Amino acid sequence: MDIWINNAGVSHETRPAWEIDAETVERVLHCNIDGVVHGTLIAFSGMRRRKSGKIFNMEGFGSDGFMLEGMTLYGTTKRALTYFTRSFSREARSSGVQVGTLSPGMVVTDLLRTTAGGDSPESLKKRRFFNVMADDIDTVSAFLAVRMLAAREPSPEIRWLTKQRMLGKLLLALFRKRDFFATPDGRGS
Repeated sequence: MDIWINNAGVSHETRPAWEIDAETVERVLHCNIDGVVHGTLIAFSGMRRRKSGKIFNMEGFGSDGFMLEGMTLYGTTKRALTYFTRSFSREARSSGVQVGTLSPGMVVTDLLRTTAGGDSPESLKKRRFFNVMADDIDTVSAFLAVRMLAAREPSPEIRWLTKQRMLGKLLLALFRKRDFFATPDGRGS
């Protein structure tokens, strides 16, 4: 294998950490941290023998240290993923294997749709925000694929939703109306 992407991740309901049941805590920690560590180690062992390959770990909300009430557990796992990746890449720097991160920003997936589901004022506010800042899977994945293939540095950090892109989206929002949450009948979710 030439490129390995650790993209598995799970979240939880947006709620304070003390309200999340132990089973959900374990599931989120196991997938988002253990999965990345083990996936990286397994891929690295084969790539190291060949002295080539690329491993990318998918960042998410909280990887940059940003905090939001109700997202403590998920954000903690993504912050841990970023630390692990950067530290592991330092240890692996002479191996010939690139170890880096992918930061897709807000992508319209089932997870994002679930996050903004419902008819509460908070959900409607989230949908308005995501309709401005999010992007579809095809656009983001094409960008990430090109950058992964072109990456030459030992620890690439590939980021879709940069500050410049966010500013552009805010300006475009004045002229462009998108609804990623519309149902096929056009009524919205």
